Amino acid sequence: MRFPKTATAAALLAAVVLAGCGSDQPATYDKPEDVVAALDKEGVRCAQYTPIDNPQNAVGRGSCNLDGEQVIVSVYATEADAEGEPERKRQLLGGMDVRMVVGGNWTITCVDDGQCGRVVEAIGGKTVNLPKP
Repeated sequence: MRFPKTATAAALLAAVVLAGCGSDQPATYDKPEDVVAALDKEGVRCAQYTPIDNPQNAVGRGSCNLDGEQVIVSVYATEADAEGEPERKRQLLGGMDVRMVVGGNWTITCVDDGQCGRVVEAIGGKTVNLPKP
């Protein structure tokens, strides 16, 4: 059976449009270990994960070593809680610089832009830099 050229072209165009409809939204996770596993699946190893007891403002938090530097991985009850974390962290640290990736309902506090960039490339999110006021 042969399809007219216009039908074939329309089908190809529809496939291209649908392929572009994928979500740019980062995934949400139930716990920090799930974020670490997602990084690992994408080839970004965050070794020696250690949970942090009684995390403030988060449902779970832990630390791990990414590129030889410790990072903090947190998961929140809502995406809004994750979005608000950079400013809360800056207030908690007395106005120090804050650099983190915020995505979905999670954050990763980075040491430098290179670390943040690797996280964004692997699992999405956006880098937030709040310089010292």
